[in-house]
This record gives sequence, C-alpha cells and structure tokens, in this order.
Amino acid sequence: MKTSLLFVITQLYRGGAETALINLLSALSSERYEADLLVLNMPNATNALLDQVPGWVRLCDAGAENQPKRLQLTTQEFLLGGEVARAFVRDKVYDFAFSYGEWCSPDWVANYVQARCKCVWIHTDITAAPSFQPRTFFDTFYTYAWYIFVSEGTRQRAMKRYPCLLYTSDAADDRISVD
Repeated sequence: MKTSLLFVITQLYRGGAETALINLLSALSSERYEADLLVLNMPNATNALLDQVPGWVRLCDAGAENQPKRLQLTTQEFLLGGEVARAFVRDKVYDFAFSYGEWCSPDWVANYVQARCKCVWIHTDITAAPSFQPRTFFDTFYTYAWYIFVSEGTRQRAMKRYPCLLYTSDAADDRISVD
C-alpha cells in the first residue's frame, strides 16, 4: 500500500522554496507514494512551476479554477482556495499532510485536512523574516506533529526564539524517504 502525501502551498512561482518542493516531488518514488499538491491562490500561471510538477502527482490549482468567479469570492475565500480547495481534500485521509512554506498559514491544513500526521515545512529563517507573524502562524500549533526546517541553523534559531518548537511530538515516523 502506498503512503499518501498532501502538500499545500499558497503559490507555485519560481522561488527557492517552490523549486525545492518540485525537486522533492521529483525525487519521490511514484511506486511508494501517492501525492497530491494543492496550490491555494496563484492568480495566474506566468512564471509558475506548474509544468514541472511530476505527472504522477495529482495537482489542484485552486487559484486558476477560482479565477473566473473571483469577483464572487471574498478576498479571504480566494486566498484560501475557496470551495475548490476544500473539495480537493474532502473525504480523503492522508498519511502525511504538509503545510508548505512559512507564508502558507498552517491553519488551512489544520482545519480542512484529515491526516494521520500533519507537518509544517518551513523554508526560511522565521526569526529574520520581516513579515512572519508568530501569533497567527502558531495558532494551530498543537495540530502538528513536526515542524521541518530548511536547515539545522534555521531550526536552532527558531527553537531559541519560539521555545514551543521544543515540544513537537514524536508521532510522525520515518516512512518518507526519497530512495
């Protein structure tokens, strides 16, 4: 039986974190994993990495699907993918769900996704990011088993600034690998 994965990201434009996500998906084995990628609110595909998502990954570009009815949605509904995004994960239970990137509020995965293990993937130094809002970001802290950092240095700085990170659970296991 394959391990099911969900990655939720706000947008998939050409950036470091986005490229890292594409590289990760490309390194995963389609024989071992079923992967879904949900892009919440990318308003257009110009300069996007959508065409680099591996063909075996099920992709939902909620922003593109919501674009024709954008005027009917509130800004908040559009930013959170609206009903398109919620329908994409409805009635599914994932083994692992990742809120990907510090700009993607972990609230979405916490509130709308059913998963055995939920993780936050942080691709920058949140102690130095000027727009990082810890109260909002950690609002659903106890929903997550793991906070995964891009490097050991960023993890150490984050744990020093936000001691709550010292107490993430050991509920997740090591079933995800790229070999």
